[in-house]
Amino acid sequence: MEVKVIHSCDDNPYYLDFWKPISKIWKEVFNITPVLIHVGNKKVEDEYGEIHTITPDESLPIHTQAQLARLWYPMKEPDVLWITSDIDMFPASKRWWRDNINHYMENKPTWTNLNSSIQEEYAGVYYPICYNIALGKDFKKVLEVEDSFYDFVSRGIQETEVDNKHTPENWDGPELTKWNVDEVLVTKKVRDSGVDTHLPPKDRHRRINRKECIKYGDNNEIVRFNCFDYTIEDLKNGWYHDCHSIRPYNSYKEEIEKVLSIVGEQE
Repeated sequence: MEVKVIHSCDDNPYYLDFWKPISKIWKEVFNITPVLIHVGNKKVEDEYGEIHTITPDESLPIHTQAQLARLWYPMKEPDVLWITSDIDMFPASKRWWRDNINHYMENKPTWTNLNSSIQEEYAGVYYPICYNIALGKDFKKVLEVEDSFYDFVSRGIQETEVDNKHTPENWDGPELTKWNVDEVLVTKKVRDSGVDTHLPPKDRHRRINRKECIKYGDNNEIVRFNCFDYTIEDLKNGWYHDCHSIRPYNSYKEEIEKVLSIVGEQE
């Protein structure tokens, strides 16, 4: 069975610059085909993965279109096993991903979420976008995906009634509205469908997270910056499952590539 990991992005380099490193590690280190659904107009390199472009609808929030694109496209390849992920979420453990793919092959649940959490406002279980795992045909059936991408986005916005606001760190742009429509839609649809699901315990998920660090500048002033929170030994051993990257990529390229090089050395 073919396995693909799907990401999505608009033209904003804040996220789009992650496509090359994220596609390279999935393809060369994890041997899983990376896919990018590009909601935009820029030319994007396809050296390490597949790119499918969607023309943006100016009447809909561009970031919401990008978020929902990775839930819409899998139906086009119904027999592929799809993993949804963020473009800045690097895989960090070969062993962990081998185990989870093998678990699916052995048990074949209709729907898997590897990072589910308990949240009362969503009737118990909440499904983050990292990581839903299902066949393309089950994305279509469970999420009731329309053939029209724009109809799917419009319905997702209306059905979830989400109005969360979000401003990423180091973000040079307006506040993002209707944030996480994708996760709320998956949570609602999977819960209401009653399909067979696999939800491993949340406390077993180990992530390299971002944190704020400080250093002293030339005039002894405090300089604040983002950094990773991890130990090299645990990273070498595959203890961390993934890495939510510091951003933007070009500002932290050296530190990001250091993490990725260590992951590439794992057995």
